[in-house]
Amino acid sequence: MLYYKNLFIIIITGLFIIGCSGDDSFDELEFYDIAPPSSGESITPPFDGEHGDYSSTNWMNAPHFWGRNQSLASITLPGTHNSGTSNYGSFWATTAGCQRVSINDQVKWGVRFLDLRVSVDNKGVPGIYHGRAGYANRTLNQVLLGLRNFLHKYDSECVVLCFDYEYKETAQKSIEAIEALLYSASYRNYVYDKSEVPHLNDVRGKMIYWRRYGDYGIGPGLKVNFPRFGEVKLYENAYLHSQDEYACTGEEKYSYIVRSLDYARNYAGIKPDRLNLCVCFTSYYNKVPAPKIDGPKMNQKVNNDIVNWQRANYNYPINLGIIASDYVSSKYVNTVLGSNFLTNY
Repeated sequence: MLYYKNLFIIIITGLFIIGCSGDDSFDELEFYDIAPPSSGESITPPFDGEHGDYSSTNWMNAPHFWGRNQSLASITLPGTHNSGTSNYGSFWATTAGCQRVSINDQVKWGVRFLDLRVSVDNKGVPGIYHGRAGYANRTLNQVLLGLRNFLHKYDSECVVLCFDYEYKETAQKSIEAIEALLYSASYRNYVYDKSEVPHLNDVRGKMIYWRRYGDYGIGPGLKVNFPRFGEVKLYENAYLHSQDEYACTGEEKYSYIVRSLDYARNYAGIKPDRLNLCVCFTSYYNKVPAPKIDGPKMNQKVNNDIVNWQRANYNYPINLGIIASDYVSSKYVNTVLGSNFLTNY
């Protein structure tokens, strides 16, 4: 009976994929443009992709980031969910592929938070994996090599690598393989692994190691466990506020996102008595996972909310924390990171 039930699920999923595989409507979604307030007052463009010595590729090279040396908790960081899953074949592309472009392209667009789910093959080689879809046709070494080359060329930048094991049965082997590669001669000089939220000037040119391993041992890097919606203590006077509700309808997910980003706008960053690191995942699934379809639709809503907040706060930057999304576009990433530029310096 279980066999036939699983067979039915596979057939239905296959039909869904066939029906959606030719749907590239996410490229046609309308995004609101940044515009001056209706009063006619001038507004500094938050980010248009090109500003003298910096662009979306090296936006952390902007002068005010050097002068202020902000905590990463005080900066809006565009991120991606299941960052390494753009390389699945057509069968899994709709339900398991959470990104449209490679990690190399994501960081060039301005993404600075990567969600990496890792397992090992039968030879112990670590790679990117996702659920039933399995291996995502990308080894961890390929990911790290691309990031090392990017950071060598753009040493004003940093990238948060938030690691998790994908399968419990290979958890310990996966963690050991991740750290063996991170601390190999090829990459160890590019790794920042202190158990704290750093300031930007201390981690330029670095891959910042975060551990999302639950109870699997104590090791280097900042230990992060994301509540579905709530707050946990990171270390003395430092707290993580996260939103990662994922099994819900689009309407329910959107309400969680708005509440999370409202919290970040008011409380993210360094406050008199504490540091607040805010992380908001916009990814979700409703019955059948479909990040290729649902991701861009949700991104459009989030994009437009951010633009409205930018209009309302047109002389001040907005700290929205880390926003990790499915199927990001370069325009969406620019809107998110543009929240750091809404002021005349």
